[in-house]
Amino acid sequence: MRRDGYGGAEPYHWPVIVRGNAESSCAIRTILDSTPSIHLIETKPARPSRPTGLVLSLKRLPASAQELQLIEEFRCAGGRVLCTAPGGSYWSLGERCRLLLAGAEELFDESSDDYDRSFRSVVEEIVREEGAHFGELQRIRALMNDAGIAGVSSALTDVFKTVERGAPFSDLPLLITGETGTGKELFAKAVHSLDPRRRSAPFVAVNCGSLPDSLSESEMFGFRRGAFTGADRDRPGLFRSAHPGILFLDEIGELSLGAQTKFLRVLQTGRVLPVGEDRETEVDVRVIAATNRDLEEMVRKGQFREDLYHRINVLRIALPSLRERPEDIEPIAEHFVHKYRHLSNGAPVRLSRDFVSALQGSALPGNVRQLENLIRGALLSAAGKRALSLRDLPRNLLSELATETEGVPPPSVVSLRDIARQCLEQSGWNLTRAMELFERELLKTALDATQGNQSEAARKLGITPRSVYNKLHREWVARPSSSPKAKSAETSN
Repeated sequence: MRRDGYGGAEPYHWPVIVRGNAESSCAIRTILDSTPSIHLIETKPARPSRPTGLVLSLKRLPASAQELQLIEEFRCAGGRVLCTAPGGSYWSLGERCRLLLAGAEELFDESSDDYDRSFRSVVEEIVREEGAHFGELQRIRALMNDAGIAGVSSALTDVFKTVERGAPFSDLPLLITGETGTGKELFAKAVHSLDPRRRSAPFVAVNCGSLPDSLSESEMFGFRRGAFTGADRDRPGLFRSAHPGILFLDEIGELSLGAQTKFLRVLQTGRVLPVGEDRETEVDVRVIAATNRDLEEMVRKGQFREDLYHRINVLRIALPSLRERPEDIEPIAEHFVHKYRHLSNGAPVRLSRDFVSALQGSALPGNVRQLENLIRGALLSAAGKRALSLRDLPRNLLSELATETEGVPPPSVVSLRDIARQCLEQSGWNLTRAMELFERELLKTALDATQGNQSEAARKLGITPRSVYNKLHREWVARPSSSPKAKSAETSN
């Protein structure tokens, strides 16, 4: 069996940790050791390249709080958890349910006659599933690497899967949303490279905020020589320059209503009328629009045409901020360290643990763009040092981190578990009702944090403003709690 580290080019091996009853663990290891594609490890890697499995051998019932917490941790990290125990088939329904709710997939009775066969069969099936998933993940990350997109989070890879699915639909517009600095143009270029019809054609990018209203028509559609003062030559304009490729309109929310009207007509007809011409020209262009503004809110306020919004919002990609994927900060920082290695005279530079922790603890409102500039500044500050440290960060960032309140504990897992237990103990309560309670409290918290702004609350929750509206008008939002204990649970949350 393979016992060394995992290289990306090697055949897939599922890393598995065995914990629990010493006697049973030895037998489990024997089964796993003879199963192909299993890699037994002792501790979970700090930055695992693939989800880690856990086989937990339980000696007694009920399972301890520490055992349940261990199962939850592995499951939340994307791992797969199997539990074994002698006499497990005689466990009560409640005991089985608690393990399943914690995240265990299967419970095996070590004393049953077909234990070895059934356990091995399930393990082999999981290895096949995880191997297929890992192969797909490696393929996606290779495409991301080709597109210059760094990151390891599932949020980012899920977005890129959407990019890959939508890219071949060459005639459909695409809307990319996300905060400033999240890399919207980079993803637009990825669509261009994955669009089989347009990848060899031009990619033309324009920032709509930089287009003066008086010049937007001539810039977009072009003009004929002599059409106005200063028009000393013919100019094709952005649409004709992009034909038959992709026109990327960054910050489309900055277009004036007049420019929006003319732009909508081109999308509807596929024709442009250059300034000074009396005949329209046909263009075959795929439009990718991007914005960091809430276009739905702008439509409600009359600042953005509703028909144009629906025309460009056919396919949509929502880019998560760095705050939503802190695990991507280190690989992105390493990407920029390599990209700007000339700033350190080409010498290899690593990131200290404190440097990475500081970046992960910062707000980074400018997202990837801000992180890029921080790395460039740090490399210049380091002046040839082999590792970037806290002293290489700008003073304003150090001041921000220094003012943070220390010693604030993270949300208590125990208190959340207590609330869940109280809910389950109430007469008539079930999973659906408990989920409604938690959903209601999240909705209230998001609305409180945004001073009642439903669109902003929707963005925080990752749902549409319409969904927020519908949830606010569901019966359970206004329904009082029927249980004193349940009310206590709500208050403690």
